[in-house]
Amino acid sequence: MKKIIRQKLLFTAVVFVVVVGCCSLLFSALCTFTQPSEEPRKQPRRAAIIDQLSDSQPNQTFLQTATATLEDAGFSVDYFCSENVTVEFLKSLPSRGYDLLILRQHSGLFLSKHPPLALFTSEPYSKTKYIHEQLTQQVVYVFYEENEAGPHYFGVLPKFVRLGMAGRFPSTVVVLMGCDGLTYPNMPKAFVEKGAAVCVGWNGPVSAEHTDRATLRLLRELTNCNSTVAEGVAATRNEVGPDAVYKSTLSFYPAEAGNYTLPS
Repeated sequence: MKKIIRQKLLFTAVVFVVVVGCCSLLFSALCTFTQPSEEPRKQPRRAAIIDQLSDSQPNQTFLQTATATLEDAGFSVDYFCSENVTVEFLKSLPSRGYDLLILRQHSGLFLSKHPPLALFTSEPYSKTKYIHEQLTQQVVYVFYEENEAGPHYFGVLPKFVRLGMAGRFPSTVVVLMGCDGLTYPNMPKAFVEKGAAVCVGWNGPVSAEHTDRATLRLLRELTNCNSTVAEGVAATRNEVGPDAVYKSTLSFYPAEAGNYTLPS
């Protein structure tokens, strides 16, 4: 009888030890899981400068100053020169996850100074490329006014932004540096429908020199000063003014996005 009791006591003790051991391991695992770790490293905000004008109207001062301004404000900056600005590249823009997109691209009204607006690429035009996009009027051929005979390039229309671009913009602020970006709402509306928070651009033609200077002022407002879009545009207008030749001014779309600020 004593032997049986002793065996039972021994079995109970073994079970108790196993249970306690398992509980200890579980508690240790839970502690390890719930124990606060080091604060996760914050991902930098991301900006891209799409410089389709880098060959025809280069401005190294603009590039260096814009990059420095953005990096000082904690942005990671990607730069794409003229040769990178193709139709295929533009298709991927939304999926790249930029918070700020600076489009230093030539642009122009496609048909007799009426919408839609075309954003120029640096890709030579060909009738045999992007057949679907051409048939559906997402891309067209474009040329510089002073050289209508050629060469011709691919230009993308608002319909391309809506249908041809892959993914969605993550509440991106888009700066349309070229002519007539906001003369008509077609192009900025397409970007907003694609997920952009707001588009900033010109309500008429603009010289490269003027848009470069204005954009640098705008970037300082939106990043280092953490101004709202409306405040940044107003400060830029006050300091830089309208284009000296074309009298176009900086504006933004949509109007209700005036209180938007870049995410910190």
